[in-house]
Amino acid sequence: MSNTRQSSGAQQKTACVHKSMEPQKQNYAIPVAIVIAGLLIAGAVMWGRAATAPTPEQSRKEKLASINRLIQNVPIATSTDHLLGNPAAPVVVIEYSDIECPFCRSFHPTMQQIMTEYGTRGEVAWGYRQFPLDIHPKAYPASLAAECVANLYDSTNFWKFINALMETKIGSNEYPTGVISDTLSAEERVAEASKKLSLDTTKISACVSAETYKQKLVDLRAEGIKAGLGQNDTGTPYSIIIAGQNRYFIDGAQPYEAVKALIDKALTQ
Repeated sequence: MSNTRQSSGAQQKTACVHKSMEPQKQNYAIPVAIVIAGLLIAGAVMWGRAATAPTPEQSRKEKLASINRLIQNVPIATSTDHLLGNPAAPVVVIEYSDIECPFCRSFHPTMQQIMTEYGTRGEVAWGYRQFPLDIHPKAYPASLAAECVANLYDSTNFWKFINALMETKIGSNEYPTGVISDTLSAEERVAEASKKLSLDTTKISACVSAETYKQKLVDLRAEGIKAGLGQNDTGTPYSIIIAGQNRYFIDGAQPYEAVKALIDKALTQ
């Protein structure tokens, strides 16, 4: 559309100049001088913009610098976090996640693989923080339910519950045995996950209805936003590797090889 508008604008200017020149030929030099002056001014403005406009590489560096500043606001893992693995691990991956987000679902197996390789050696721990997005209506009740499971039962059941909800396959005829259908409502999916893990569905449902952990989700949302989630074209999953004083950003649902490379870097620096 911008090209169309520019062409239209050029035609209008040409037509205006042509009409103003015809009635009085003795003033021919005046409008020409005005046009030339206008072109010189426009050229100067465009040159100035071109000179000050950041290059793609400069924009990329500015974005990375902004991200690196903001991720310093991510609180380190504490006893209140949902932490999988060795609490004293030299590397901790903090993930802000939305249970309904398809990118979070694709990233979940990557982190499971990371924990299988590094977590069993005590080198990496995984901190899961809820960040249900407004665009995903099933995410909020599912997040509440996960918090309820953690408090009604234990950390082990929390992670099993998250895994059960993340193991969703989207699309018809793509639901292997044991995987919860994405076509169910939020309440139905929570109930299915609860039954799958032999948890008390009634207790969990009552806890969700009471929004017992609403404030915790509100606080986590504020925390994630302060840490840069939603800025610099970022979204969930929003993950930060913390290794002592060093921090590394995982940009969205990166593949296993990319996350592994960052973790190896964090372990050696």
